[in-house]
Amino acid sequence: MSARARTGHTPWTRDDVLLTALLIAIGCVLWTIGWYRVSGRTAMDEQVAPFDLAAFGVAVVGAGQARWFVNGRRAVDARRRVLIGSDAVLASTSGGSMTQREDLFCGSERFFHRLECPMVLDRTWPPASRSAHEQAGRVPCGVCSP
Repeated sequence: MSARARTGHTPWTRDDVLLTALLIAIGCVLWTIGWYRVSGRTAMDEQVAPFDLAAFGVAVVGAGQARWFVNGRRAVDARRRVLIGSDAVLASTSGGSMTQREDLFCGSERFFHRLECPMVLDRTWPPASRSAHEQAGRVPCGVCSP
């Protein structure tokens, strides 16, 4: 996680909030000035520069929103890696003991996969042992070859 402290349950820092608000405010001011100057002109040649200013204002607002989204997504991904990327997964087996991450696989219906397999990155299937998957009639994935 970053050195900047995140407060509460939000993935953004106070700096993220302030900079995003500042970028959106600046973009809105630029857009308003451009719009106002374009609205008072009748000739197309006189409208180009104010229109460019308004378009730049919209781009600044978009950059602020994109920065907000990307920083939040990075923070969520870093937190996910801290929570899920550990060496051992707390999965209860028949004995209630902890199972090593390398001994767990996930799957549903026809195939079972390694936990890192690109075919199951967005899935929420619970991990289980290889023997449990084989007893369920699943076969190994051809991509990750568990």
